[in-house]
Amino acid sequence: MLFRIQVCNPRFDRTTGVTVEDLRAAIEEITPFETEEMIMVWNCIPMRLEYKYDVSVIISEILVMLDALTSGPSGSHRASFGSDTFNADWDLSWADGTVHIHPTWKSLCARMEAYLQTQGPVSTKLQAFLAEWKLPLRVIADAVASSQIQMEDDSDYQLLRRIEPAITHFGWRYPHLGPTVPQ
Repeated sequence: MLFRIQVCNPRFDRTTGVTVEDLRAAIEEITPFETEEMIMVWNCIPMRLEYKYDVSVIISEILVMLDALTSGPSGSHRASFGSDTFNADWDLSWADGTVHIHPTWKSLCARMEAYLQTQGPVSTKLQAFLAEWKLPLRVIADAVASSQIQMEDDSDYQLLRRIEPAITHFGWRYPHLGPTVPQ
């Protein structure tokens, strides 16, 4: 089954002298209205995620999920994404280099949740799943760093800075940036 992420080309603003609460608030603050969106593909179905209103809200849960997935060769985790237009629970389990994701779609952009619910779970190579997240994490980390925004609580940002380089490969769309996982 297919899982992909396309980062597109979002624009981020500089915010010299601005202090916000945390990484969620930082992403929302530095992302202008109507910039390009991230595209997540689930079993060949594309879903749009706005950096300002979706990615900013779910970034903490993404990081916790990726931290769990990189913590050992097997395990399980429930990721609960709470954005208004990307609201879902993913029950993940991984072993022997494969991750299985069983979703419950609650609320999505364009009211796609009922259709996606019929598409079932995704099973893919664990390294391929992680690789799809590398560039989105790098884009966010670089945008926050170059924005010069300050955070009162930077624990999620520090987690992002630890997880991104630990993911050794890039997603399948980005072989020009470094090694990709063989499909």
